[in-house]
Amino acid sequence: WFVLPGGLWAGLSAGAFSYSREEGIWLVPSIILLTATAIWIASHQSQRNRGWIVLIAIAPLFTYVSSRAAVRAVNQAHYGISVGVDGNETSFADAHGAILRVENPNPLPGAPSSTAARALTYNESPAFAKLADVFENRMMPEWRHAGWEWYETHDRSGEEIRNGWFAWALREAAAIEGFYETPAKADAYWRQVADEINAAVDEGRLPGGSERSGFFPPWHSSYLKPTLIGWFRAVDLMVRSTDFLRQSIVSVGTDEELEEMADFYHVTATKEIPLNSWDGQTRHFIARILGGLGWPLTALALFCTAFIARCSRSTPEAVGRLAVILSLWGGATALALIVSLVEATSFPAVIGAYLAPAVPLIIACWVLAPAWAWELKSTKNRA
Repeated sequence: WFVLPGGLWAGLSAGAFSYSREEGIWLVPSIILLTATAIWIASHQSQRNRGWIVLIAIAPLFTYVSSRAAVRAVNQAHYGISVGVDGNETSFADAHGAILRVENPNPLPGAPSSTAARALTYNESPAFAKLADVFENRMMPEWRHAGWEWYETHDRSGEEIRNGWFAWALREAAAIEGFYETPAKADAYWRQVADEINAAVDEGRLPGGSERSGFFPPWHSSYLKPTLIGWFRAVDLMVRSTDFLRQSIVSVGTDEELEEMADFYHVTATKEIPLNSWDGQTRHFIARILGGLGWPLTALALFCTAFIARCSRSTPEAVGRLAVILSLWGGATALALIVSLVEATSFPAVIGAYLAPAVPLIIACWVLAPAWAWELKSTKNRA
């Protein structure tokens, strides 16, 4: 029972994490693996321990669901609509997916929609047509060049708004037209847009694929190669901390702006970087260690993981440890895949800011895999 509070805190942390890191879906396979393994172990325990293990395995779900429900309840009381994150929990995600659902007669990799596709859609969705003037004449000139400079340029670079910026352009256009006066009004508007476009596609009035929701664009074969390359870059970044800054970044802004932001975040603004400062020297030391030892430690941890997997065939206690190690490796590699997909289809994402949540998982593997492998080997030798 003494580990039950840890399970409850884990669920609470996962609830907070799901709101601060909206791409947290990468943790789901690891959580399923750990939960399933715990229940499997419980089935091989005595009746007395079995109930506790199952309870501990599902306890995080209780605090996870209740914490997210609490956030929705607060938003319901304050804004009049029960949501956690406006961008992906309201009908806006459905409307965005419906817009992407329409077949693009002039596809451009990196752009979720084209002028030609939207022209067709305006004709079939009176609600969406209300944004036509603002979006095409104001948003397009403002947003269509953003992000293309980070990718290989070609004749059509800057012709359309890239994925990653497209959603913000839509929201700005809707706000200009007055649809964001209240959360309920915005949600109702995007619901109407989604329903009209989906109905037009279902009835054959618009060419399109299956119904979708969200922001991932239609797949294009040109995304495959950069996704694979990006995955290896992401793994290398996490292992060697290649995005690690050896010194702080100087804050930019007026003295009043810096003071305001420093007070808001409860930090001290960095106005200059002293040469050979303690902070700089420490960062340089950490960067050299991670850069030089990252892959050797990873190779050792992978070797020890294989040893633990071999032991799990005959040693019951190795099964749980193997599940933990695999969940750590799986979480890190899953996040690497997600950010590489984002970079290939939308905007540069293989950076430390997006990959940082998975770095502790790799460091944990560096420590736990050798330690547990050594313990299992020592147990075997004594036997």
